[in-house]
This record gives sequence, structure tokens and C-alpha cells, in this order.
Amino acid sequence: MTDRHPEVSPFRFGVVTPFGPDVAGWTETVRRIAGHGYSTVLMPDFPRLQPAPAAALAVAATVADVRVAPRCMPPRYVGRG
Repeated sequence: MTDRHPEVSPFRFGVVTPFGPDVAGWTETVRRIAGHGYSTVLMPDFPRLQPAPAAALAVAATVADVRVAPRCMPPRYVGRG
């Protein structure tokens, strides 16, 4: 019998989390998430309440082996090319 789905990847779990009270808190949160086995960190966009997702997620990618992405990207951040 042949394998019907040879390209299937392992199942991954992610976490949506807002930016912490400061950079130290954010990096600790990201490390804890990675330590629990999650593979992805998503960050919501709350204008004026926390840093821009791109900068905060860049920090997250440097402190733990996780994939990062914004939870949503409002049109004002996306190029209109």
C-alpha cells in the first residue's frame, strides 16, 4: 500500500499574544511560548496601545525559534502598488 499524502507536514500550533508591558516582558513571553512547544507567535495590531507589529515580531524572531506574523495587517500598512 502506498502513502496517500507523502507531502503532509507535522501539525503546528500558534499563539496570539499582545505585546507585554516592556521589551523584557515581551521577550520572556515569547521564550515561554516557544518553551511550551508552540511554533508560531501572532501579534494583534492595536494602534497607539502598543508598538507596531513588525518591530515587535522582529524582536520575537531573534529571541526564540518561532515563526512570527501579524494577526491582521490593516490596509494602511499594506502597499497599494
